[in-house]
Amino acid sequence: MAEAKTVAGKSLLIKVSDGGGSPVFAHPCFINAARGIQFSSASNERRIPDCSDPELIAWTKINKTSLSGAISGSGVLNTPDNVFYFGWFNSDDAKAVRVEYSGVVLADGGGWWAGNWKCTDYANDGDVGDETNASISLKSHGAISWVPAAA
Repeated sequence: MAEAKTVAGKSLLIKVSDGGGSPVFAHPCFINAARGIQFSSASNERRIPDCSDPELIAWTKINKTSLSGAISGSGVLNTPDNVFYFGWFNSDDAKAVRVEYSGVVLADGGGWWAGNWKCTDYANDGDVGDETNASISLKSHGAISWVPAAA
């Protein structure tokens, strides 16, 4: 039996570009708890009848019409992050983002998803006697690609 190769949740890093000419990608300090990436497609469905017996229940065929991605992240707020992320939310700017498996080598499936993303949700919340939490949601702005880790 071959055991599955796994990666710790803390190794899934969401890295946002600083926007420079030679961009530097950094994982926000406030994404220190939950984080994830999800891919979706929009589609059209068509029922395809059986020509020899139109009374049979028809099978459905699906045609994908578009693809998109969503990133989410949350954790205890690092207050210096607030200005940058609220500013991003408050604009229509897309930023280069990487979502990577930190420390996973090419032979084990390492690499990252790369694309441009817009900040669509940003929240801060807290309870008396606890720290303030922050959360962010990003939506893809164009194509997303997979970049394999260096060998």
